[in-house]
Amino acid sequence: MKTLFVVNSATGGASNIRDRLAALPPDSGLSSVSIEFTEYAGHATDIARLQCSSVELIVAVGGDGTLNEVVNGCMAAAADNVDMALPVLGVVASGTANDFVRSTGLKGTLEELVQLAGSASIKPIDLGCVNFLDERGGQSKRYFINVADMGIGASVVRRVNAGGRRFGANMAYLWAILMAFVQYRKPLLQVRSNMGLDWQGRALACIVGNGRAFGSGLYAVPQAVIDDGQLHSVIIGDVSLLDFARKLPRLKRGQPIEHPEVVYHAAKSLTLSVLDGRCAMEVDGEYLDCSDVTVTVLPAAIKLLLP
Repeated sequence: MKTLFVVNSATGGASNIRDRLAALPPDSGLSSVSIEFTEYAGHATDIARLQCSSVELIVAVGGDGTLNEVVNGCMAAAADNVDMALPVLGVVASGTANDFVRSTGLKGTLEELVQLAGSASIKPIDLGCVNFLDERGGQSKRYFINVADMGIGASVVRRVNAGGRRFGANMAYLWAILMAFVQYRKPLLQVRSNMGLDWQGRALACIVGNGRAFGSGLYAVPQAVIDDGQLHSVIIGDVSLLDFARKLPRLKRGQPIEHPEVVYHAAKSLTLSVLDGRCAMEVDGEYLDCSDVTVTVLPAAIKLLLP
């Protein structure tokens, strides 16, 4: 496969990726390998948009944010040229949380990628699409491959991105969750779906999953499957800090939460409306300031190297 590696320069996998690729045997399944290193936020999207039409495999080397940028670049290129065949997507995980590989059961290593490419282990998977009004009131769109979350998750992402991680990703996320929980004001949220859901109330979060895990290993939507043609969501309503702390072990184990303020739901589209102001979202770990949100599934939208 003619292959492009899009490498997040800020991650641990960036330092030796060129040497590791040069050491691959000729029969690795990867051919005409090229490497692009990111230089600024959003650069992976620009690289993918410009170059994905000329390669058969595009590999995101970094975390969930890098993967999200590559996906959005590919989808933007497809919108520019509707006759273009999208490249297969690959993942080498070297970011902070790497929740997408948790969701899929991938290891996220270069060795695994080479093995999957050599055996042509390729599967079509779904994507989610978030349509929203941005902070300037303009209509915007963002694709996600793993999880989109309106509510406290966005506050957590903003804190993690702004803070240090010297004690590791899990501690950074746990501390950000606890601090956000203490200070977070639950918005009055309305969630509707094409399957008849009409929920309204104070909400800690509405998490919409194509994948299962977010927040560095919290399996918030354990029912989610990346190729079933629908999105799985969980609404966490007016839950107390004590209740949340008690349920953390279940989230870590991927077990559904039984609580009167927790609602699980599956649908092809959802609308999320904050009735008393604006609200933020995180989309595969990327922060969005948004309102008037519609989330839809795009079945079999992209192909992934997957066991």
